[in-house]
Amino acid sequence: MAMRTLILLISSCAIVVAKTNVLTANYGNDRSNANLQESVLTTTNVAPVNFAKLGSFPVDGQIYAQPLYVNQLFVPGRGVYNVVYTATQHNSVYAYDADSAAAPNLLWHINLGPSVPASTFGADYNDIAPEIGVLSTPVIDLQRGAIYVASATLVKGAVIYRLHALDLVTGTEKFNGPAVVSGSVKGTGVGGAAGGKVPFDPLWHIQRPGLLLANDSVYVAFGSHGDSGPWHGWMVSYSASDLTKQTALFMASPNGWGGSIWQSGSGLAADGAGSVYVISGNGSYDGKTEFSESILKFTGALSLTGWATPPNWSMLALNDYDLSAGPALIPGTHSIVAGDKYGQLYFIDGDALAPFASGQSGNAQIIQGVQWGGIFNFALWPVGTSTK
Repeated sequence: MAMRTLILLISSCAIVVAKTNVLTANYGNDRSNANLQESVLTTTNVAPVNFAKLGSFPVDGQIYAQPLYVNQLFVPGRGVYNVVYTATQHNSVYAYDADSAAAPNLLWHINLGPSVPASTFGADYNDIAPEIGVLSTPVIDLQRGAIYVASATLVKGAVIYRLHALDLVTGTEKFNGPAVVSGSVKGTGVGGAAGGKVPFDPLWHIQRPGLLLANDSVYVAFGSHGDSGPWHGWMVSYSASDLTKQTALFMASPNGWGGSIWQSGSGLAADGAGSVYVISGNGSYDGKTEFSESILKFTGALSLTGWATPPNWSMLALNDYDLSAGPALIPGTHSIVAGDKYGQLYFIDGDALAPFASGQSGNAQIIQGVQWGGIFNFALWPVGTSTK
């Protein structure tokens, strides 16, 4: 396995220790992609003359997950460190002294098992290659002293997804982890089994969205790999203090197909009241049991409370122009922003989504954000906000 590196860049005119923890994907559960606490980097010093590589940290595989950061972590017997955590496609998790890029100081490293060769998902699958291990961004719980990580492993030819809770200081497993992700729902959809149930089949799914920590639970979501096989959109949650307890389960198309929850890797979103928000991709939609191609709102127990579906959802689904960016919550509100591969941006009042029992889709303001091409990510920045 070729050695790869996590590179640290910083303004050379302002080398100071960061004081803001980065504990989850996109800087927070609102998934705004904006770090409003940043006080070092500015439009003046992030420039070719001043912004440069300070060093790098060696790792054993590709990094798709966003590195996370804990400020001033006490490590018994060693002292206090600013720690950067990163996970690789080779199923490794690293904890490095973030201030040691010039001469890397590894605090701990753990491998979570054999990664899945991309060829396992089909000879023509090359979206992610050559292996799939930890693809999504983990999430850190400072109070419990844990980093939660979802891994894909190949065991005796079978794909298995596991949720781990690793100690922030040592990397050892906590809270009765890891948990093997499993479940089934009632339905007649593709991939169904005898008895009118559709089981979660790891072979046809991939775990891309960043993990969510909310409501004392860890939420993990799945979609397809290359739209191959009998796939669905799945979301499952586990107790943050005991991974043996699965707390909720949702599937987007129990009587049909599709509805991947992939979000271009962005994390599942949540508001201060504990409501959870996701977007689903290509597939079946009827506003009753099938909720592909939609912006969805749930209780913490994953009961669907409202949704919004583009009026041209069928065209989007048939042409692979599915919802692909977000969802993000405008900070301090329940307003939702999302985007699709057709270049459309959606602005939605999260408190005015169609109730589940209404049989109607919620309203949304839709604008053509991109004329040619899709939207896969964005950042929300308050007008007039400065980092200085």
